[in-house]
Amino acid sequence: MKEREETQNRFMAGEHAVVIATNAFGLGIDKQDTRFVAHWNFPDSLESYYQEAGRAGRDGKPARAVLFFVGVRGFESEEELARFLSEYERRHASDRERLECMMRYGQAAMCRMQYMRDYFGEGHGERCGHCDNCESGLAERATVQRARKEAEPAPAA
Repeated sequence: MKEREETQNRFMAGEHAVVIATNAFGLGIDKQDTRFVAHWNFPDSLESYYQEAGRAGRDGKPARAVLFFVGVRGFESEEELARFLSEYERRHASDRERLECMMRYGQAAMCRMQYMRDYFGEGHGERCGHCDNCESGLAERATVQRARKEAEPAPAA
């Protein structure tokens, strides 16, 4: 982290003319005289590309944003292109699913370790007693509330 911050500070101060970085680094850049933004990897959306490319030329002077996109990677057929796009969509859905899972973890009222154990298929076992939810009593209240709901009779159909 320290190296990243030092590199960004030097770039912002004009000590580095070029920085090769991930989009996460780039989103932290608000350098008015950035003249060139290049995308080696295909951005995940047009919105992402627009935001990332928009880092160039914020001072109103000429700048370039380049997307290295070689003839849809030289696909030999429509079927090959369709397979590539299908895989790209699958990876995007997987990324979205992982983000949603992380959000559920952050919002969970149960013991964080129990949540992790459940996630990894280990059965949730005893509360850890050390996470934020255990220390605040939230995990215990959530367990009691869950037990009450499970004990309620099912509504008549």
